[in-house]
Amino acid sequence: MINGEPFNLSTQPFLEQIYADLSRHIVVMKAAQMGISEYAINKSIWFLENCGDVLYVLPTDGDSNDFSAGRLNPAIEESPHVVDLFTDVANVGHKRSGNRNYYLRGSNSRSRLKSVPIDFLVLDEFEEMVQKNIPLARDRMDASPYKWELNMSTPGVPEAGIDAEFAHSDQHKWLVRCEHCNYDQELTFPDNIAGDEYVCRKCRRPIDRFHGQWVAARPGADIRGYHLSQLFSPTVTAAELMKSYALAISNQHKLADFYNSKLGLPYVPEGHKLEKSIVLSRRGDKLTAQSSEAGTAMGVDVGALLHCTVSEPG
Repeated sequence: MINGEPFNLSTQPFLEQIYADLSRHIVVMKAAQMGISEYAINKSIWFLENCGDVLYVLPTDGDSNDFSAGRLNPAIEESPHVVDLFTDVANVGHKRSGNRNYYLRGSNSRSRLKSVPIDFLVLDEFEEMVQKNIPLARDRMDASPYKWELNMSTPGVPEAGIDAEFAHSDQHKWLVRCEHCNYDQELTFPDNIAGDEYVCRKCRRPIDRFHGQWVAARPGADIRGYHLSQLFSPTVTAAELMKSYALAISNQHKLADFYNSKLGLPYVPEGHKLEKSIVLSRRGDKLTAQSSEAGTAMGVDVGALLHCTVSEPG
């Protein structure tokens, strides 16, 4: 039960395959508000009932406590069948279902991650996690016959975080067929928008965003991957997307948030990426792998502010 009504996916057909997918390792790179946290809750409770123990990880312990009280407990309490599964839900970090366990932890706590053996690992908001502790959470499945894993997050910068995880997957994209010209296409911004309508990028006539199918860009990869954009969200209009873009275009940080949160794509503002070629072009002759002589070293962190540290020899 969701908000007092029987759960269904009638307005979100793009989620049907994701719900049915029983791949051991799934990566979801997503825009905000696409129903994926609800999916993770539903799948983890199903797994607890049918298979084994669950560890649900969020970036911090505070996040996991808020999630337990604000999202998980209400999801349990709303459905009589799910209520009957649990024998104890009072502890925000540990729910019991008979002899099975549902743990909630923050990625910032190594000691709490080390203490639990599990069968299914959910890494929610993967991009914001303490990355060095993720292998520790994965080690909790060493003794499991299942070793299921779900990684999901809005992306940040390219080639890192959830984008790096998605790159190793089979990279499923939602392809929509135009009913007018039969052209199959992945919905992209702004190619599939004209005025306040979603349109076919080829014939420019209105397109049904929900009449689509998932197609893998890298079929055969060991990890199943899905990319979700608000371009096929039932609650986001073309006009709303264009307005969000217009408000963000003059500010690089707002533009990055638009690409990350609205389109579910990694993005680096212009001039904010330190390319390897730039570093190598500034390297002095003495700073080589074979040299024992000390040279000048520089560390740079690029974000809303530019942080730069230079260390001189001696």
